[in-house]
Amino acid sequence: MRLPRSLSIALLAVTALVAGSAVAQATPSLRSQVSVGSQPAIHLPGRSTPDKQRPLGGVSTNPNTDNWAGYEVNGGIGAYTSVTSNWVQPYVPCASDDIVSLWVGLDGEQGPGINGTIEQTGTRVDCSGGSPHYYAWYEMFPNNQVVYGNPLGAGDNITATVTALADGQYDLYLRDITQNWVESTDVSPPEPTQNSSAEVVAEAPGNPPVPLADFGFLGFNGSAVNGQSLTAEGAQPIYMQDPEGGSATPSAINAAGYFTVNYGGTANIAGTPLIAYQASSPGNELVGTLTPPYSGGFMGQTIERNTTPSITALPGGGFEEAFQTIHNTLVVIGTEFSFNSQLGMAGNTSPSIAASPNGGFEVAFQANTGELWYFTPTGGGVPEGASMASGTSPSITALATGGYETAFQGSNGHLMEAGTTITWDADLGMRSGTSPAIASSASGTFQVAFQANTGYLYEQTMATGGVMQAYQMASSTSPAIAALSGGGYETAFQGTNGHLMEVGSIINWDADLGMMGSTNPGITGIPGNTFEVAFQANTGYLYTQTMAAGGLSTFVGMAGSNTSPAIAD
Repeated sequence: MRLPRSLSIALLAVTALVAGSAVAQATPSLRSQVSVGSQPAIHLPGRSTPDKQRPLGGVSTNPNTDNWAGYEVNGGIGAYTSVTSNWVQPYVPCASDDIVSLWVGLDGEQGPGINGTIEQTGTRVDCSGGSPHYYAWYEMFPNNQVVYGNPLGAGDNITATVTALADGQYDLYLRDITQNWVESTDVSPPEPTQNSSAEVVAEAPGNPPVPLADFGFLGFNGSAVNGQSLTAEGAQPIYMQDPEGGSATPSAINAAGYFTVNYGGTANIAGTPLIAYQASSPGNELVGTLTPPYSGGFMGQTIERNTTPSITALPGGGFEEAFQTIHNTLVVIGTEFSFNSQLGMAGNTSPSIAASPNGGFEVAFQANTGELWYFTPTGGGVPEGASMASGTSPSITALATGGYETAFQGSNGHLMEAGTTITWDADLGMRSGTSPAIASSASGTFQVAFQANTGYLYEQTMATGGVMQAYQMASSTSPAIAALSGGGYETAFQGTNGHLMEVGSIINWDADLGMMGSTNPGITGIPGNTFEVAFQANTGYLYTQTMAAGGLSTFVGMAGSNTSPAIAD
């Protein structure tokens, strides 16, 4: 039996880099990993970027700019000698020829008397002809930008640091953890410097600024100056309003130096229920939506076809999502933590994420070894030691009394459970290719729903064992289950007639709403002792359903069969 793990959200951002090291060591047959040496820098005079539109003469009284979004500190001449941050490189769909640059730097906001340099390094995406070009760079403005020749792609874990050295030079450090390269360049400034400010920002480069590319949702982990969190130095937010029409908004920053920047308001997920789904767009984009009118929110990442994201609401507000990337690795992204775990996942499987009411979260997934694995930001990847049935996915729930419980189909075709309460073979046969769902009540007990090898919906608890329900399920589909605030559970599933069906403490009925074949609904309990369901309709649109409103189309297209929405309150 594994030991229960409960994590503090406050620790997440500061442990991201440590987790990266732990994960790299624990990777189960990690795929798509490239080991490359340091490549020569490429000087591109044609890409000279007098990018800095922030005014000289101290901090602006207006935090709105036309080309920056993020945080900065200004402490006067000589105040800062280092700035650092980490992020997951976003995917840019490139609907037009736009640009986005992500960087850390010193002296972006300079005081009077010196028109000196800006010392910075980061990553950038240039869109041309509908295609993104990803690259890494540094710049000692007013000198031209210098582009590194290393590979860079969406989903890469990036660490960037600028350090003022004692000899007057600057060390510009950039590391791609995912593609295993490091650049550490010592450069002398072309003009006198002040070290008076430090910045962690997303930018629309150019003078005047070019249109800002839609990068979706971006998390900056462990942002710090002089080795201290930006919050300790009184960092101030910067809001971007691009004259070309784009905008970007930073979130609040926590004590560990984590904050997010959202392109426009489209990914600013605030409110409930939260829904995550795979979009129908060519880029296989991961999208999160919020309460009606379900305007959607591009999450700035790509998701593997035939997989489903998982989303959980954090007890203090906000959310975390887990999903399988097109490189078959597990990525977690959200309002408190963002990281590519670099842990390989089995094809055609999906992770499950749950947040503890005491703070922290845990992800369960099938590794590309076929085993059940867990991931937490502080613990990295940990194998459970149990083999899973090929093509199936686990389901995890956080227990009100502490710890987690996971349900999954074992390689023997049985329902299996592992966690704080029990680790055992329930000796109940499951239909091949299907996955169970698990939910826990306020009392700390849990209930599992699954499709038995007879094709019937079953529900299982520790007290009653497996109980057959009088409903058959569509072949190759799996149910979803939610605990209700007033007690009891409700299960949603696709019936053999292709309709959304619901069984539980509130109602047993055929909702008479057609579902896309080979897809599953998601369900969550909502206040008032009721529930809400999200599902892909047979029209290909994302739908929601409640007892009060019935079925409502969001008019958002999903990626077709074999992918389903996830919902959390």
